[in-house]
Amino acid sequence: MHKSFRLILAIAISCVAVASARELHVARGQPGANDSNVGGPEAPFSTISAAVSAARPGDTIYVRNGTYREFVIGENAGPERITLTAAPGHHPTITGADPIPGPFAPVRVALREASGAAPSETFDADAWRREIGLDGPTAAQSTPATGGELDHTSAPFLGIYKTSLDGVCSMVFVDDERLDQIGLQGTPGRAEKGGGFAYRMQWDGRDVSDLRPGAFFHDRGRGELYVWLRDGGDPKGRRLESAVRSGAVRLKGTWTVSGFDLVRAADRQFHGGGHAAALLSGHHAVIENCRILQNEFFGLMHHGTDGVARDCVIAENGLCGISASLGWRMLIEGNELYGNAWRGNVRCGHNGNKITSLKDTRILRNHFHDGKGLWLDINVNNTLVAENVFERCSVGVYFEISCWGVIANNVFRDCGRGIWVYSSNTLVAHNVLDGCGEGITLTTSPRSCHFRQKYRDPFRPQPVHCLFTTRNNVLVNNIVINSTGSYLACSRDSAYGHNNHSDYNAFVWTLPAIHNGANHIKFMAGWDDYYGRLPFWWRATHSDRHSVVADSLLLRAHQTDRAWKTIHPPRLVGDPRFVDAAAGNYRLAADSPLRGRGIRLPMVLDAVYVPTETDTIVSRSLANTEAAPESPRTFNVGSGKHYRLQPIPELRPLLTMDGLEADDPGLNDTWRRSATYPTFRRDSEPYWPEDWEWAVLPVNRLENPTFEEGLPEGGAWTNRGLHAYDQQACVNLLPHQKQGVSGRQTLGPVQPETEYILWAKMHLNAVAAPSDAWIGLKAGDTDLGTARVASQVGQYRHWKTYAVRYRSGKEGADPAVGRALAVTFGARLTAEAEADAKGPVAFARWDDFFLLTGEQGAAE
Repeated sequence: MHKSFRLILAIAISCVAVASARELHVARGQPGANDSNVGGPEAPFSTISAAVSAARPGDTIYVRNGTYREFVIGENAGPERITLTAAPGHHPTITGADPIPGPFAPVRVALREASGAAPSETFDADAWRREIGLDGPTAAQSTPATGGELDHTSAPFLGIYKTSLDGVCSMVFVDDERLDQIGLQGTPGRAEKGGGFAYRMQWDGRDVSDLRPGAFFHDRGRGELYVWLRDGGDPKGRRLESAVRSGAVRLKGTWTVSGFDLVRAADRQFHGGGHAAALLSGHHAVIENCRILQNEFFGLMHHGTDGVARDCVIAENGLCGISASLGWRMLIEGNELYGNAWRGNVRCGHNGNKITSLKDTRILRNHFHDGKGLWLDINVNNTLVAENVFERCSVGVYFEISCWGVIANNVFRDCGRGIWVYSSNTLVAHNVLDGCGEGITLTTSPRSCHFRQKYRDPFRPQPVHCLFTTRNNVLVNNIVINSTGSYLACSRDSAYGHNNHSDYNAFVWTLPAIHNGANHIKFMAGWDDYYGRLPFWWRATHSDRHSVVADSLLLRAHQTDRAWKTIHPPRLVGDPRFVDAAAGNYRLAADSPLRGRGIRLPMVLDAVYVPTETDTIVSRSLANTEAAPESPRTFNVGSGKHYRLQPIPELRPLLTMDGLEADDPGLNDTWRRSATYPTFRRDSEPYWPEDWEWAVLPVNRLENPTFEEGLPEGGAWTNRGLHAYDQQACVNLLPHQKQGVSGRQTLGPVQPETEYILWAKMHLNAVAAPSDAWIGLKAGDTDLGTARVASQVGQYRHWKTYAVRYRSGKEGADPAVGRALAVTFGARLTAEAEADAKGPVAFARWDDFFLLTGEQGAAE
C-alpha cells in the first residue's frame, strides 16, 4: 500500500472516530429526565448508570448536580477513552447511602456503665460466632463477659431512639456526621472471613447498653437500630442515612472520572458486594478533581497500567484512602489525603494509604496529614516519592519489602516517624524532617519474600521464596530538625541487612533545651542500640562522618567552654538559617552555614532496573524465575537449617561518594524545577541467581568480627602490623614501610559444592603515598577471591562494604576442596611516599566482617 494512501486512510479513520464520539447528559430531577431518553441536553438520562450503559468508546458523559444513589458499573472495551465528568459548574454526588425511613421512637435504655454492671473481665473473643450463627463448640459457650442484657423498664430516658431496620447496618450518618458503631465493628462477614483484613479491635461495647452520645447500635437479630445523637436530640427532622451500597463507581478499561463526590460506600466484601467507593482497572484510567469521603473500607482502588489519580481529596475512609496495586506506571499527584483508617488497625493495610505490587510509579506533590501516611509494601519497585508534604502522620512513608526506590524532596512535619525503609536499593535524599518523633529509620530483620518485576511474573508458589535482606540503601543530604526520639536509626550489619550508608546529612536542634554533651541529638542502631552523640555514632557505624550538627545554643556553649568537647566546628555550626521554617519554607538562606555541606548526587544510580513500557517481562534474567528449580528457603544440613538469601540486589553501593562536588543538603530546587530525579541504570541485566540454587546459613562464621575484643595475641585473628582502635582493625602505614600488613582468620576445610560469601567494611586514606587495601578468601595459600580499594595521594576513600563470593566445585574437581579456608585482609604502599613525608602516609581501617557459608543439602 502506498504511504500517502495509508496516511489518507488513517486520517479518514481518525475523523470517523472523532465524528462518532457523542455527548451524553445526566440530570437527576430535571423535568423530562428519564433513562429511556437518548441522553441529549434537553432529554437527559436520570441515572448515571443508564448513561454508562449507553456510552461507546470516545463518548463524554456530563452529569449535573444532584445526589445519585446508585452504584455505577461499566466497562470500556474499546481503545478510545470514555469520560464521565461533572457538567461545567456542577459537582454531583454519588453516594452509597440511603435515607433511613424511620419513624424513630424514644426508648429507655439501661446503660451498663451507669448501672455498675460492666465486669472487669475482657469481652468474649468468640462472641461474633454466635452473632453470625456459627455452629460448633464455641456456639455453646457461656454468655458474653458483659453479663447479658440489662432490665430497661425502669431506666430513665437519655435521648436514645429506635427504629426498625433489617439487613446489615455498619455505618450511620446524621446530617453528614458519622456516628460511632457500638458492638461488633464492621460486618459479621469481615470478622469471620477477613483474615489479614479483619479488624484487630473487633468490639467497641457489646450491645445497646453500651451506647454513648454520637453512636448507634444495630441489633441484627431483632432488626432494630438504636441511635443516640451527639446533642441528645430527636432524629425527627434530621437527615439520617445508612450505607447500603458497596461502591459508587466500578469501571474497567480506559476511563476518565472527574468532578464527583464519591461518598459513604458500605463494606460488603463478605456479604455479596464490594468494599471500595471507586474501583478503576484497565489501562490509562484517570480519576481527578473528585472528593472520596466517608467510605467504610477503601476510598479509591486503582489497578492496571498507566493510571492517574490527581487533584482529589481522599479523606475519612475506614481503612485506606487510596489502595493502588497490581499494575505499572501509575501517577499519584496533587491529592490531599487525611483522616483515613478511622475504622481501626488490620494486619494488612492499616497505614491509611497502601500500595502493593505497583511498579514504575510516581507519587508527587501530595499532602498527607492528620492521620496515617503512605505505606509502600511488597514489590513496589522503581518508585519515586517526591515533593510531598506529610504533616501529623503516625508514619510518613514506609517503604517495605521492595526494591529500587527514590524518596526525595519531601517535607515531614510533626510525624511520629518520618521515613521508614525496609527495602533495598533505596535513595533517601534531600528530604526535610521537622519535629518528628523519629526522623529516618532503616531496619533489617529476617523476613520471607519473593521479588518480581511485575505482578504476574511467574514465581514458585511455595510458602516462602527466599529471605529478604535490606541492602544498598543510601541516606544522604537530608535535614532532620528537632527529633525528640532518634534523628536517624540504621540497623547494624547482619545477614539480613548490610551495605547501608548514611552521610552528608544535617541534624538541627532549635528548641531551648540542650545537653552540653549533645545528647539531645540521638541515633539508634536497630531498636535498642542507642548513641547519644554524633561522634559515637560515626565511630561505631562509620556513617555520617561528614554530617553536621546545627545547634546555636550548643555552639555557644562550646565557644564559652561550657560544652563537653565531643563535637566541635566544623561539624558543629549555629543557626541553620532557613528562609522561614515556621511557615514551612525550609530553603537555606544565602548565608546559611549548611550551604555546601552536602554533595551533588549523580542522576544515574548504580543499580540495574529495566522498566517495561507494557505489562510484559523485558528482563531475561527476571524471566529465569520460571525456569529455576523448585526449592524451599530452608535446608537441613548437619544440625542446623540453612537459608537461601534473597537473590537481588547484588551487594554494591547505589552511588560512590568519593570525589563528588559539594552541594546543599535539604530540598533540591534543581530537581524540583526540572522535574528530573535520579533513576537506575538500564544498560545491563539486573543481578539474578544461576539456574541452580545454593543455601547459606545466616550466621556469621567468624570470631571477633567487629574487633570488640581487640587483636590480642592468640586470638581468632593472627596479624602482622595491625592494631585495634575504637573496635576496628587499623594500620598507619609509614613512609619507608616496605612490607604490607595483614590479618588472617583460619577456619575449617573448604567443603565441596558450597557457597562462601564474605563481606566487610573498608576505608582508605592515602595522605602522602599511594596505597591499597583488601579483603579476601584463601584456600591454604591459593586466592579464591579478593576485593580491593586503591587510593592515590590525597584521595580519601569513604567507608564502603566490599564483598567476595566463592562457590566450590565437586571433590576431586576443585583443588581448593579440603584445604584450610582463611579470611584475609591487609594494606600496603603501592609506591614510595612523597620525599618530605613524615609520620603515617596512609591509613586503612576494617570493620564488620561477615562470612556466610552453606552447602547444598536435602530440602525439608
